[in-house]
Amino acid sequence: DYTLNFKPYFSFVYNFLNKNRNSKFKSQIDIIRGKVNTSLYTIKISKSNSKATSYNIDDFCKLIKWLDATYDFKDEVIRLKIWYKFLKTKSPNYISFFFDFALNHVKYMKKLGEDNLINYLPNLENYLNTYRKHHYNKEDIIYCGKGFVQYYFNMIFSELMNDIFRDDFLNTDKKIVFLPACM
Repeated sequence: DYTLNFKPYFSFVYNFLNKNRNSKFKSQIDIIRGKVNTSLYTIKISKSNSKATSYNIDDFCKLIKWLDATYDFKDEVIRLKIWYKFLKTKSPNYISFFFDFALNHVKYMKKLGEDNLINYLPNLENYLNTYRKHHYNKEDIIYCGKGFVQYYFNMIFSELMNDIFRDDFLNTDKKIVFLPACM
């Protein structure tokens, strides 16, 4: 959703801010990053009624550029660039089918979440509203202020990972649990 509002000049801004982030100006740079992230977030919220119903290779490229510019998704960018190169070798029909397939699965996961998981998230709407207020103009607004569908995805895939890695986890001598920053 953020990428719908991402403009090429943001790459320059993010690059400048990120290169100077470890300097003595870190606190000021984080404030500016917060304002940039919040401006994208605010535009996203104002356009939330007009969510993308289609997606194409240019949108995908824009997503990669935005993720890359933030410097916060380095591993994801590596993998998405591989997907991008793969898709560039395919026909327009294949690419269209690929993105339609992905969007349909997002819609399916949203419906699945609304039908089966919403009861486990009774306070999510309040949390999101509070989060938006407390993180307005802070650089981390993009991480935990997502919508319901991201929470559904996290719940479903956390459960899958729990099932897959449960035995290994139980058989280790030292147990460590990693939580997302928003927790």
